[in-house]
Amino acid sequence: MFTGIALTCYAVLYTVIEAADDYANKVKAAFPGNELPCFDMLMLGMGPDGHTCSLFPGHKLLEEKKLIIAPISDSPKQPPCRVTMTFPVVNNTRCAVFASCGEGKAEMVQVSRRTQPTHN
Repeated sequence: MFTGIALTCYAVLYTVIEAADDYANKVKAAFPGNELPCFDMLMLGMGPDGHTCSLFPGHKLLEEKKLIIAPISDSPKQPPCRVTMTFPVVNNTRCAVFASCGEGKAEMVQVSRRTQPTHN
């Protein structure tokens, strides 16, 4: 029960670029002095097409090397506008845990287990 507590919802409308900049600034504040943040752990999901975060197979965003957080406005899946960590950040984490379930993702999980990791 929330008796006596006023709950207020605020809708803040950002463009996808503004949202990515805001997220990047928050990540940089959490990792001062580090050009590339190193998370202890990232808990990630994986789509049936193999995408993680909002990094989709074959998308030009996979080649992003300068940004730590990037906007995507042409996502192949809904919603089209998203904000994502880039591969340099994901690859720099100490431990990446992928939580995927369901028959539709089983084949891609097996493919990813056979693929050698790439390091930047």
